Amino acid sequence: MKTVLLAALIVALGVHARAFGAETPELSNNTPDSAAADTLDSLPFPAWDLIDHARYYDVPRGGVIYASRRFATMFSSRACPWRCTYCHNSYGKAFRERSAEHVLAEIELLVTRYGVKELVFMDDIFNLRAERAKAIARGIVARGWKLALTFPNGFRGDILDEELVDLLVQAGMYRCMIAVESAVPRIQKVSKKGLKIDKVERIVDYVASKGVMVHGAFMLGFPSETEREMLATIDWAARSAFHTAAFFRVIPFKGTELFRQVEAAGHPLPTDWSAYEPYQSAINLSEVPEERIVRLRKQAYRRFYLSPQRLWRIFKLIPNKSSMLPFLALLFARRAYAR
Repeated sequence: MKTVLLAALIVALGVHARAFGAETPELSNNTPDSAAADTLDSLPFPAWDLIDHARYYDVPRGGVIYASRRFATMFSSRACPWRCTYCHNSYGKAFRERSAEHVLAEIELLVTRYGVKELVFMDDIFNLRAERAKAIARGIVARGWKLALTFPNGFRGDILDEELVDLLVQAGMYRCMIAVESAVPRIQKVSKKGLKIDKVERIVDYVASKGVMVHGAFMLGFPSETEREMLATIDWAARSAFHTAAFFRVIPFKGTELFRQVEAAGHPLPTDWSAYEPYQSAINLSEVPEERIVRLRKQAYRRFYLSPQRLWRIFKLIPNKSSMLPFLALLFARRAYAR
C-alpha cells in the first residue's frame, strides 16, 4: 500500500491538450473562421473583470499539481510552426507572439488587481523565440513579483537552452512539460515531429538539476510502430530524469493529418466523437494489436513510477503534498492497474 501511495505522488499526469495529441474537434461548417490577428499586441487583454476568479481556484489548471490556488492561465503566443501529424491546427501554423512588454502588462494587472500568485502558460511553444521568452522572465524578476510559474503545455525540448531555464527558475518556474512522444528516430520522422532526442535528454537533465519538476508526454501506437519501438520509448522514459510522465494512445483526432491518413486508408470512423475513449483507439495503424498496446501503457506507468529514487525526487518537490495524495494515488492505480 505504501508503494501505491508513494507512487501516487506521480502525478503530473495532468490533462493537457498536447498530451492527448490533437483533440480539437472540427468546427461546424456553418461557422466561418474569423481572420487571425497578425499583431497580438493589438488585441485587448481578456475581460478578467467579468470573471469570478475565486470560483476557479479549485479546478484543474493544465494538470493536477499546483503551487497556489490563486492562479490565472495565460497565452503569450499562438500557434506552433511544426507539422506533427497528430496535432491540432486551432491557431494555424504561423507562429504569432505578444511582445514581452504586452505580456508583462497583463501579468501586472493580474497580480495587482486580482491577487494572482500562480501563472499557467498555455502556449503551444513558449520558447520558440528564446529572446522574447527571456525578456518576459527578466521582467518578472525585475518587478519583484513572487509568482509560481508552470508550463504544462509547450516547451520544445531540443531548442530549449540553459539560459532560458535559469531565468525562468529565477522568475518562479516550479514545473514544466516537455513532449517527447517517441524516443525512436524513425517514429519521430513518421510523426513529423523531428525531435532530436539527445538534445532533449540533456535539457531534461538540466531542468531537473535546477529543482524544477519536469513532466514528459509520450505516445504509443503511431502508424507502422512496432512493439520493439514502443518498448524502446518506455525504456528511455524509465531511464530519463523526468519526474513524472504520461503515456497516451495515439488517436487520429478530426482535423489532423493523421486523421486524413486514416481516411485515405479506408478505416471505418467513429460516428459519436463525444464518447471517444482517449486512452484506447478503434483505429490502429501500428503493428501491435490494440489489447497489447493497452497492456504496454499500464506496464509503462509501473516501470516509470515504481522507482524509489524517482518517488523520492517527486516527494521532495511536489507542492501541497497532504492535500494531493489521495487523488494522486487513485489516478496512479487507475492508469497502471485498472482493467
